[in-house]
Amino acid sequence: MTKLTYENATILASGHYLCKSLPAGWEDWEDEKKDKFVEENAWQPFEYWDAKELWREISQLSDDFIKVAKQNIKEPSSKCPKCITELEWEHGTDMETETWHCPNCDKLYEVQIELVRDWKTLKERSPYGKNN
Repeated sequence: MTKLTYENATILASGHYLCKSLPAGWEDWEDEKKDKFVEENAWQPFEYWDAKELWREISQLSDDFIKVAKQNIKEPSSKCPKCITELEWEHGTDMETETWHCPNCDKLYEVQIELVRDWKTLKERSPYGKNN
């Protein structure tokens, strides 16, 4: 799925107020060209609105589209996918996975682990384990 950008959301929103939606690349137009396009293509219920009023409504709907799209993005979670209870760490099974437990529905889950070396923290140390 393509990320919903401000430009694409505005194209979608313009179709709710204009007979002809804004084309791709509209954001590169001069302001006068943008205003002329929306006024000339205003849908009949909005045909007497000026460009400023049309842009206000198009922008507001565009912002709403983006807010809804962001709310629908599912972030990784440490909650049980069945009951939404916070998972509890059970144990690490090896260097690649951990086991987590849901205390509510008594299910076990396996989670992959990604170990990352942070070379910015590199420092010399003695062979006996003490830092130099």
